[in-house]
Amino acid sequence: MKKEILAMIACGMMMTSAYAQEIKNGDFESGDLTSWNVWEKKDNKIVDAKKAHSGNYAVEVKVGMWQAVNISYETGAEYQISAYTKYSWGDKPNFRIEYYNPDSKKLEEIATAEVKKDRKNYNLTTVKFKLQENGFVYRFTAVPGSGNGGCFLLDDVKIEKVK
Repeated sequence: MKKEILAMIACGMMMTSAYAQEIKNGDFESGDLTSWNVWEKKDNKIVDAKKAHSGNYAVEVKVGMWQAVNISYETGAEYQISAYTKYSWGDKPNFRIEYYNPDSKKLEEIATAEVKKDRKNYNLTTVKFKLQENGFVYRFTAVPGSGNGGCFLLDDVKIEKVK
């Protein structure tokens, strides 16, 4: 009986640990940008179900926005962050993963993925990366475009361990 209880507790802890790495409000179903930080101006707006990939809301990214994610698995583990994106305009809209390097005390870009330039459909955009260090802060950033800006719709952002 004790072994069964310990096994259930261990399983619950593993499940809690697995879900500790999450993109909060990644589906924007709160109807706002709760848990997201936006660069400079607050031009990003929530759009309704008519423009969303799924559910009731998505976000129209017009200025960069980001969310810090504290990932606590082993160094070298591989993760991916995926989201549904729909291009509007701009040069090279993308996602990037940045890592706070405790030695340099700076954010360093470790992986990027470009948003497909498709104005008609949502596309799954995925960026894969390996953990540089266990327990340090990583940042998922959505960038609407380089140079003269851009715009794309973003919905259903999630993070998962690949291996």
